[in-house]
Amino acid sequence: MDCHLFWQSLFILVHMFQVSVYILLAKFTRIFISKSKEFVDALSLPQHASRTLEGSRAEHLGLHKALCWLMGWSSEIAPNGLWVRMILPPVEVLALKEDLIIWPSVLIIHNSSIAIDKRYEGVAISCEKLEAAVRAMGCGGKFKVVRGKAVNQSIMVVTFGAMFYGLQEAERLHNNFADKSHGRDEFHKINLRCLVDSNVDMHKATGANTLESVRYGYLGLVEDLDKLDFETKKRSVVRSKKEIQAIVHASLQC
Repeated sequence: MDCHLFWQSLFILVHMFQVSVYILLAKFTRIFISKSKEFVDALSLPQHASRTLEGSRAEHLGLHKALCWLMGWSSEIAPNGLWVRMILPPVEVLALKEDLIIWPSVLIIHNSSIAIDKRYEGVAISCEKLEAAVRAMGCGGKFKVVRGKAVNQSIMVVTFGAMFYGLQEAERLHNNFADKSHGRDEFHKINLRCLVDSNVDMHKATGANTLESVRYGYLGLVEDLDKLDFETKKRSVVRSKKEIQAIVHASLQC
């Protein structure tokens, strides 16, 4: 199977994350499958895609694998050509999701003083301020700081070059934020607190009054594509981090 077709299918899927499963299935039915066919649930579409011999076999297999990734199922097809749904353990699902990164590497930065609590005046972070702060964290490589999605001014994106060194720098900064309890997990937790109880004063609860305290950052994964601005997204693809590391390792052995 052509890996490019898998990533292409996955790219389209991720852009529909905010849409219900039924709408998602309907759209894919129109894109990949004959309009005369109907799929009543989330299971019948990957079953069809795994065994169909009609049209482009590679495109159907790409869709099958992308759907399984989205749903947390194993995409392995038996030697006899049959696919049976098998739910992957949470640890494997997490490992799969963390392996699929935005390429060239990006670091997603959240200004929590704006993102979490709009009742208070947020701490302003300019692109210049953030660039200086990232350099102060020891990042000496080439990178660019841009605003994220136009409708969400709380997100900024650090973009790195399409080289292994760029991935290393992004991962180092990702780990730096995680070590300070300002990574992806922590940001999701404080967002969840705000959603559960709208009366919680998250501005005070997180100490969101300095540049250091309001920044949360993490390496951009495929699920973060929707946070990118149009130009960055247009230049981005989805890559397997393990595959990139394997290619670099193989080149060093030559």
